[in-house]
Amino acid sequence: SEIDKDGDGVLGRNEVKERAKQVFGDEVADLVLDSIMSVADVTGTGFITPVDMAVVNFVATDMIDHVVTQDELQVMREVVGDVLGKNPSHEEVKRVVRDLRKVLDVDKSGHVTRDEAIQVLGEVRRQSLLI
Repeated sequence: SEIDKDGDGVLGRNEVKERAKQVFGDEVADLVLDSIMSVADVTGTGFITPVDMAVVNFVATDMIDHVVTQDELQVMREVVGDVLGKNPSHEEVKRVVRDLRKVLDVDKSGHVTRDEAIQVLGEVRRQSLLI
């Protein structure tokens, strides 16, 4: 992406800050940067990873029944492809997203909040540290 200057597949604070400066100006770049990182760094790594962006997109939009753009569909296909280890069909993408919704929707309200996503990802991280 044009933001990922070093091409490592993740967005660091400096890369996001440079983009924030371009879009919002130097005066508010730090404030915008903190807001973006607090929302988008779901996994708490200090970077915005493709998984973080998939979760943010998933929480922000209903990606089971409609994907707003071809770019969003492509991102979901890539994430699901990484999970499945193959190029997934549209139905496989929908199935994985549906399964993800079941896991992330902790309170079973039918809507996934950012707090629920963080809670589940935190539990996954704690379990991986115990293994």
